[in-house]
Amino acid sequence: MNKIKLRYVATCHGKRTRTKENIAAHREFANSLINFDVDFFEANTQDLGNWGGMIGLVNLHLEAYPDLPEDGYLACFEDDRILLNEEALLRAIDTLENESKNKNLAYVGHGTNLYNGNNWKACQDWKDRMGKWAKWTDGGLYVFKNSKLIEIKNKLKVLPGKTSPDGTDIPLDRNSDLNFKETIVRIWEHEVGFPTRLSLHGYEIFAIEDQNFVRKLNESYEENED
Repeated sequence: MNKIKLRYVATCHGKRTRTKENIAAHREFANSLINFDVDFFEANTQDLGNWGGMIGLVNLHLEAYPDLPEDGYLACFEDDRILLNEEALLRAIDTLENESKNKNLAYVGHGTNLYNGNNWKACQDWKDRMGKWAKWTDGGLYVFKNSKLIEIKNKLKVLPGKTSPDGTDIPLDRNSDLNFKETIVRIWEHEVGFPTRLSLHGYEIFAIEDQNFVRKLNESYEENED
């Protein structure tokens, strides 16, 4: 059987007490996948820096490991979110392939309370902040076709960032001193900002409802003492 090529990237904060437990769960899940040829990576803020939220860690991972093959897929996760089972991953890939037939689809993600029958989120408050392009999915996981992710990285140069109401694209500065421990900063530059930048550049996004798709792991924000 020809297995599906998958790069599995679990992102995490090295100082959090939950990290070891959650990364172990992701590694166990990745090792259990029978339909996939998996390369597993841990993208840790202690190694890469706390810049850009999850998508910032993915950006830094891609620059550290640029040999992403054009065939296959990349699935990235915040460490406290994981797919329910292998069928959920196969469903995400089937959705990605089917929706890409008539859309310039960037990724398949997850979400709850999706907007007005669509497969993404939106609200007027964020449209006021980032313009009419503002849309997003919950930020705990994305599944990309490798070829599309390479295209996106080449076009955006850096993945985290935001837009202005007038349609100006504002990639996150490499030397930004923003504090990514703050939830609102991660929302601006990752959870809402990244997919909104994709929308501005002509890409679509697609969320699968959390129910029967993902589950939560340890969400504690407690940090180890140095």
